Amino acid sequence: MKLHIACGTKKMDGWLNVDIAEAVQPDMVMDVLKFPWPFDDNSVDEILANHFVEHIGDEFCDFFNECYRVLRHGGTMQINGPYWSSIRCWQDPTHRRALSERLYMYLDPMVRKQWGVAHYPLTCNFQIDAITYLMDDEYEGKPREQCEWARKHLLNSVADINATIRAVKEQECSSDVLVTQDLEAIMSRTPRPV
Repeated sequence: MKLHIACGTKKMDGWLNVDIAEAVQPDMVMDVLKFPWPFDDNSVDEILANHFVEHIGDEFCDFFNECYRVLRHGGTMQINGPYWSSIRCWQDPTHRRALSERLYMYLDPMVRKQWGVAHYPLTCNFQIDAITYLMDDEYEGKPREQCEWARKHLLNSVADINATIRAVKEQECSSDVLVTQDLEAIMSRTPRPV
């Protein structure tokens, strides 16, 4: 099953489109911030959360724990939303959090352990597969190096951040080896629209 969370009016064929608003006529009316969801463990192949995660407040940990519960091992989640340094992140009064690369690193238990936050109420184990950026229109056609510099140093140069994370439910490395996400390596091998 493919689960499209908070689909709004952008329903997708081949996906179970869920939304809290009956007015958008989703396949299923559901408040995705109420847990547990009516899906079996390991029953979902893909989750799409397009411009939704920035609306989550205190439910953040529970939301990602629930996504992890329903995803099968190797299942992926695509998260798209406004980048932390974009005015688009802050202008909407319903936005409750900023999205950045490091936010998704908290979903990895090895990173939580290294950062001394293993006590956070996260039980999920996600690995970052890709991070991409939607640059502001003024950067269209500009060299990659210029876009990277702008992303790191200028406000409003990046409109959106897109993350693909993968559920890890089977041990993929030795438990005595502490593995960290090499964010720069992930980002350097990931194409970004410019």
